[in-house]
Amino acid sequence: MQDSNLLHKIQVAIDHSGARERIKVKRRLRAIVVGVPNVGKSTLINRLAGAKKAETGPRPGVTRSQQWVALNDELELLDTPGIMMPRIKDAETGLRLGLIAALKEEHIGEPLLATYLLHLVAARSRQQVLAPLKVPTAEVNADYLAAFATRRGYVSLGGEPDLRRASQQLLREFRQGNLGRWTLDLPAT
Repeated sequence: MQDSNLLHKIQVAIDHSGARERIKVKRRLRAIVVGVPNVGKSTLINRLAGAKKAETGPRPGVTRSQQWVALNDELELLDTPGIMMPRIKDAETGLRLGLIAALKEEHIGEPLLATYLLHLVAARSRQQVLAPLKVPTAEVNADYLAAFATRRGYVSLGGEPDLRRASQQLLREFRQGNLGRWTLDLPAT
């Protein structure tokens, strides 16, 4: 289904820009969709087009080349591969990019990413987002990941919690929206 409200806002912006009057040849107006990897550029285009015209996936690098997608007789969008900044300014930015899978978790490590996610949950007093995981502890601390591993049956032969598998699952739950939809970036106060 087409997201007609957003498409209408795009059409209004085009009309106000005067772009249609500047084009001598009658053709579709073109716009580009850009952003870091794995933030939903192709998904947005598919939603606006009302059909699956751009390939999507839960990992960075699915879009490997540029592709024009016609939304209607007047507008087409260019789907582009993700664009990453040449240098990540600090560790926290890298961790946030890792949480949304804009950076591959192998470069950071799943346990570190899962621990950082739990830190964000605790720091924002958002413990209720973890309720669907049904871990029998109220505190989100260093022991939470081990309790989650045990709850899900991720244990080694010696009975120790498998933190790597638990981390992978926790990140999967977060990325699939099973912990609710919330932003990693808060506005400056």
